[in-house]
Amino acid sequence: MSDSTPQSEIGLAILKSQGRPRRALITGFPVVLDACVLVNLTIRDFILWAAHFALYRPVWSKDILEEVRRTMNGFGISDERIEYTIGKMKSAFPEAEADTYEPLISAMTNHPKDRHVLAAAVVSKAQYIVTNNLRDFPAAALRPYRIEAHGPDDFLRDLLDVDPERMLDVLGTITASRTMPPKTVDELLAALERNGCAGFASDLRDALQRHYHDR
Repeated sequence: MSDSTPQSEIGLAILKSQGRPRRALITGFPVVLDACVLVNLTIRDFILWAAHFALYRPVWSKDILEEVRRTMNGFGISDERIEYTIGKMKSAFPEAEADTYEPLISAMTNHPKDRHVLAAAVVSKAQYIVTNNLRDFPAAALRPYRIEAHGPDDFLRDLLDVDPERMLDVLGTITASRTMPPKTVDELLAALERNGCAGFASDLRDALQRHYHDR
């Protein structure tokens, strides 16, 4: 972001753009979100706000949410905060939880600890699994079900390619919601870089420049 483009003006431009009409999207394409993606605050915010803006339909399972609980607990996060976070996710996306996947787990051929994730993807007819553990989802195990595994950086970059304006709305919404303490656009982009999404952060910077200079 160039010094000649004040960050505060960019943020204001994004926020002012929210609420204008958007073209209709096919919102039904399901994506399974692995626990390792959901436990990271920065990645979780971007991925779930993208779902809120109708770029895809999120899917998880009770086993994935239980793994989220265990992992967050291991990070020292309080039980109260963990249940609050999971409760907000479930209330925001009441149809996200896959069921009846348990009988399929033993038939999956990916890494044993993540077979429940693939089984949930098969039952929900998901096209993608978003995970940081790509090694646990080899192509040979996914191919029979026409499912692909992607890291969060690639997934978010794809969403930005599909609809840059909605993804800039996501950025503006997250910026506006981070009040304790406040976060700037540049700080959020730096957080993306620290959390393994440097490519997405770079693409967002380019999109911001185009958005700002086209106004």
